[in-house]
Amino acid sequence: MTANLIEQKGGTKSDLAASLFEVVNVTLDCVRVLKSGCLEVNALKSEAKTAYKELAEVQQELLTSKREEIELFHTGVQKTLKSELKTYSDAVKKSCGDSLTLKKIKSVVKDVVDDRSKNLMIFGLGEVEGENLCSEVENVFAALEEKPKFEAERVGIVDMIKCRPVKVVLRSRNTVVDILRKSKDLKKHKKMEKVFLEPDRTLEERQQHRKLISELKENAEKMPTNYFYIRKGKICSEPKRQAEISPTRPRGPRSPNEAVIMRLKAAGKPIPPELYEKPGRKKQKSLSEESDSDC
Repeated sequence: MTANLIEQKGGTKSDLAASLFEVVNVTLDCVRVLKSGCLEVNALKSEAKTAYKELAEVQQELLTSKREEIELFHTGVQKTLKSELKTYSDAVKKSCGDSLTLKKIKSVVKDVVDDRSKNLMIFGLGEVEGENLCSEVENVFAALEEKPKFEAERVGIVDMIKCRPVKVVLRSRNTVVDILRKSKDLKKHKKMEKVFLEPDRTLEERQQHRKLISELKENAEKMPTNYFYIRKGKICSEPKRQAEISPTRPRGPRSPNEAVIMRLKAAGKPIPPELYEKPGRKKQKSLSEESDSDC
């Protein structure tokens, strides 16, 4: 068989052996490559198993943290509900004077449930019959260099003496915070001197704020060298600058003539015109008189 192949293809047995040797070498190289590939696959499998274990641990940690968050949320909701129900019951008791009407109940529930973080109140804005309230509020915001989208309405009972406050509903809480920060700049405008802005507070928050203001005034009277302000529901203080503490001293007389004029004014006596003349002019006059006398 081998002899027939050699006769047909040509070549010798040594050539055939060499070709077979090359085939064997190539086969061995393929086997080596396959073995190394198997080793790499096994390594990748072990890495995948390790990664899967780590992923499972991370998932378990996430589930645990979610459970804790859910528990905290439930406890927070329960506390909030208890406090809101207590506030609601207190508000209902306060509103129940002689008779409890459906309108009062609705106002109390609205006062407790409404989200006021996007609202602000404008006080001191003049009220006229047939007014364009949106235009007036736009003027207030224009003074603060703000142009937000809003809805505005007067709240409270119509009073012929006092103007009712304006409730403004904005689109976001950040806009409310920015406008309230700039509200002190309204004093720079003459038309807006009596206008001031406040957050939309509940009845309980308003009462607490009044208490803080009264405490702030008492502290300011006791310690005039400090500057007091309210921040995050607490009274804070800072020492005033020396220029703000020390009063300006009254200016004394600049010359002896001025002192004499002040004494004459205090006594109600007439003041000679010579006292208003400056010393330099008086000297010049005396020199001219001497020259005339010499002549």
